[in-house]
Amino acid sequence: MTEKNENPNACLICGAPLVYRDRAEPMECAICHQTAEGNASCQTGHFVCDSCHSMSALSAIRSIGLQTNAKDPLVIAKQMMNHPMVHMHGPEHHVLGGAAMLAAYRNCGGTLNLEEALEELEKRGKKIPGGTCGFWGCCGAAL
Repeated sequence: MTEKNENPNACLICGAPLVYRDRAEPMECAICHQTAEGNASCQTGHFVCDSCHSMSALSAIRSIGLQTNAKDPLVIAKQMMNHPMVHMHGPEHHVLGGAAMLAAYRNCGGTLNLEEALEELEKRGKKIPGGTCGFWGCCGAAL
C-alpha cells in the first residue's frame, strides 16, 4: 500500500489534481458510496463527500465497521486503512484491527451490538499512547 497524498489541492484517494465545476451535480462518494451534490472531483473521477472529507480517523474506522458487509476481517481492515484520514503509522491502528474483527464477526452472523462494541474498543484503544509500537516493543493494537 502506498502513502496517501496529503496535498489539500489533490484527490484524497489517488493524489490527482482536482477539477472544479461551475454547478454542483450528484456524485457518488468514493469512500461511503452515498450520492451527494458536489462541485469537485479529481481528474480520474474520484469524489469525496463533505462528511467523509471532514471525518476523523476513528470516526472513519467506526463508520466503515458499521457499514461494511464484508465477512473477511482483512478485507475490512484494508477498507479502513484506505480511508484518507487513516495514516500508516497513526495510533488509530490501536483500534483498527479489533474493529475489523468485530465487524467481520457480526457480518458472519455473530450476535453483538456492534455500535456499543466499537465504542468500547475505541475507549480502550485510546488509552494506548501513540509511539507505543516503537518504544515498548509491542504493537499497540496487540496490547
